[in-house]
Amino acid sequence: MLNYAKATVEAWVFLKALPTGNALVAGFSQSNAWDKDLYVDASGKINWYVWDGSAHTVTGQTPLALNRWYHLVGTADGANITLYVIGVIVGVGTRIAIMAEISFTGS
Repeated sequence: MLNYAKATVEAWVFLKALPTGNALVAGFSQSNAWDKDLYVDASGKINWYVWDGSAHTVTGQTPLALNRWYHLVGTADGANITLYVIGVIVGVGTRIAIMAEISFTGS
C-alpha cells in the first residue's frame, strides 16, 4: 500500500530574482498530478503544498533573500505537514487525511 500522506521533499535554492508567479523548486507526483511540492511565490515566500485527497499548504512568513543559498525541507507524517528553512521550522499544518488502501477484485 502506498501512503500518499507521508513524504519528505528537500532542495537547495538560490534566488537571483523573485518569480512572477509560483515557481516550483522541488516536488513529485502520483498519477501525473503534483501532490507534494515546494515552491516560491511572487513575494519570495516558500510554500509546502501537500495533496492527500484535499489540499494543505504551509507558507513561511519571511521572504527568502536574493543571492543567498537556502536549504528547504517539507515533511508530511500523516498527521502534520512541516516546512523547514535552513533547519528551522517556519510553518506547521495539521489535519492531513490519510488515504485508505483500495483493493480491487474481479475485472
